[in-house]
Amino acid sequence: MRELEKQTVIHKASAEEIQKNVDILKFNISKWENELTTLKARVKVSAATKMVNKQLANIDSNSTISMLERMKEKVEEDEALSQAYGEIAKGNKTTREEIDEAIGGPESVSNELDELKRQLGITPDNPA
Repeated sequence: MRELEKQTVIHKASAEEIQKNVDILKFNISKWENELTTLKARVKVSAATKMVNKQLANIDSNSTISMLERMKEKVEEDEALSQAYGEIAKGNKTTREEIDEAIGGPESVSNELDELKRQLGITPDNPA
């Protein structure tokens, strides 16, 4: 019986040792899970910081100035185009106005016609 008691004590000690090892493993697993969660959070923060720094690196004063210069040129082009359209609108003449201008105006034509009539002897009182 003594042998059985010895084996019981040995098995009990062995079971306690196994339980102790299981508890240590559980503790380590919990610690590793927490560390994994922390590492995932650090990766996310690192990626966000990297993205922000990359964007900040791409925005320098030279690119901002060149962007403003391009905007200024575009506004000047639009203003010039607007002014040109305004001048075209002011300069639009009817065909009659252009003809009158080319031949010296309607008075000139009327005067020349009256002169021709006088030379031919045609008067309002004396039609030919």
